[in-house]
Amino acid sequence: MKNYLILIIFAVLLVSCNKKTTSAVTEGAEIAYTDVATLAKNNFKGDYKILNNKNNAYVAIYEVLPETNIYGKSTTKILVYDVKSKSVIWGKNAENGVVSWEGKYELKVDYTQDTKKLSLVYNPKTKQVTYNQ
Repeated sequence: MKNYLILIIFAVLLVSCNKKTTSAVTEGAEIAYTDVATLAKNNFKGDYKILNNKNNAYVAIYEVLPETNIYGKSTTKILVYDVKSKSVIWGKNAENGVVSWEGKYELKVDYTQDTKKLSLVYNPKTKQVTYNQ
């Protein structure tokens, strides 16, 4: 009987600790989401997209602007936000830009410049850009 009582007390403590941890993580995620949503609304006009990297440490926010240039290409406006420091760490405008996270710290942007198709990879951890032709 004594063993069952100890087991029940241990289970109750385990469940209550797990709930506290979960709510703290959820609150932190909500704060980060609120910061990103506010940043997006302040910097983008229309239909923006939000992409988190694999560990949710960085967020790419981008929008394809409705205006076109003399070549008939749209501009994609891109910002990268660091969740921990709560700041924008990189930005770029790219013609016909296609944005995707290719790895944990690899934001890939395929774009055109004049008539050439190009791509770049931005690493938010090292803050380096690698251009591929």
